[in-house]
Amino acid sequence: MTYGEAHEDLLAEITALREHVASQGRRIAELQAALAQATDQEAATSQILRVISRSPAEIRPVLDTVAESAARLCESFDADIWRRDGDRLVLIAHHGQISAGPIGEFTLSLDRGTAGGRSVLDERTVQVADMQAEADEFPESSENARRLGFRTILSVPLMQEGVALGAIILRRTEVQLFSERQVALLRTFADQAVIAIENVRLFKELEARNRDLTATSDVLRVIASSPTDLHPVFDTIAEQAMRLCEATFGWVMTFDGRLLHLGALANVSPEAAKALRRQFPWTPGRGAAAGRTISSGEVVHIPDVLDDPEYEFREQAHTMDYRSVLTVPLLHQTRPIGVIAVSRTQPGPFSAEHIQLLKTFADQAVIAIENVRLFTELEARNSELTETLARQTATGEVLRAISQAQTDAQPVFEIIAASARRLCGAAYAQVQLYDGELIHLAALESANPEGDAAIRAVYPLRPGVRVHERLAGERLAEPSRRPDAEGWRPDRNDWSRPDRARLVPSDADRSAPDLR
Repeated sequence: MTYGEAHEDLLAEITALREHVASQGRRIAELQAALAQATDQEAATSQILRVISRSPAEIRPVLDTVAESAARLCESFDADIWRRDGDRLVLIAHHGQISAGPIGEFTLSLDRGTAGGRSVLDERTVQVADMQAEADEFPESSENARRLGFRTILSVPLMQEGVALGAIILRRTEVQLFSERQVALLRTFADQAVIAIENVRLFKELEARNRDLTATSDVLRVIASSPTDLHPVFDTIAEQAMRLCEATFGWVMTFDGRLLHLGALANVSPEAAKALRRQFPWTPGRGAAAGRTISSGEVVHIPDVLDDPEYEFREQAHTMDYRSVLTVPLLHQTRPIGVIAVSRTQPGPFSAEHIQLLKTFADQAVIAIENVRLFTELEARNSELTETLARQTATGEVLRAISQAQTDAQPVFEIIAASARRLCGAAYAQVQLYDGELIHLAALESANPEGDAAIRAVYPLRPGVRVHERLAGERLAEPSRRPDAEGWRPDRNDWSRPDRARLVPSDADRSAPDLR
């Protein structure tokens, strides 16, 4: 090869390398942009969750936060949230400069002449590039667009179990369609608005029914303070139901569609509680009041269990000393998901007031169950977003290292090891290279830096040789390290010692890392 040819080949390689670096730079920029978007979305979701937790019975602060976040992250000039009310859409939240009217008072007709109306009636997303030019298709929205000065509009329905509760709408003053990512993001904000509306609706229903029952405020406080834990709520409900119904015992049970599970007991001795818990879970049947309630979805009232020919738990009634039983279903959309029960030592009927009161406690239990489900769903979405963000961050770090280390792979290996250990929650992470004959340690990241030097010292290795075997061969040669040395004891905390892997008891041996 001539000098000229070699020179041309070198220039070609340099050009290809520059193109590769430029491509990686563009990829890094794309990842950084995605990372920034994910970070903003996570922050917005966290803010909405905080507002929901601070305002469990107030919808306005939550919806204001949703509207502001949607407008900002979707790069919109304006955002509205509307609630369906009969044949009208009521404005319930707004962010931006295009003010249609007062919150809670301004309404639009629920028809296909508006983008929001069509979105709700058709239960689908509606986007129009220039609403001012769509007078035939959207006469009312087109008139509003010309009057208020907006052009592009995007409407996403607020869907709950197949029913449109309203819509969230974004508007721009210029003709510019929203991207697919922005449409998907607005759907996420619509879901959060539905959760907030439903959460407040459940709390308001509860408050309305318990307005004159000051004793049930304890249950409300526990629900508000335990958004992800049902046990304190069930304990409080069982205790309050027993006390206010003038009963001897209180019970809360949940139903998973097949079996009844014990949720809480009130005023039951530890010995009796232990015996009762051994009976759960069990298949509901007509032999028990709770079983009949699950089967029928109705209140079951047994004034005296000893006079009921179908009642099969007479021995339990005798042991616990109860005669009358009242059970009420926990109903979620007509489907039984549990039972609340009270029982008395004396035979006799419960009053209509007590039956109604127990129904109120049953509604509280359902609200608590739904509240936990909603918060759990939000936490799961937030956790998924956080995990995605962590992966994108790690990928970005590796790509940056690659672009900055054109001739030295060592920094890249070290970042890969550190990222792998952090994301996998591991104690050790290694990057090993095989040259066809020996295994070389390229990078090591561990939770025990004191032992790293000993591990590095055994490399390079031949395939099939374990690190702890190599360490054992070197370290056991020292007299003080030998198991027959006077006063020798294996050190459970020294992960770098050879005897840690070979000479300690088997229960500790199972927990030692097997580094190959």
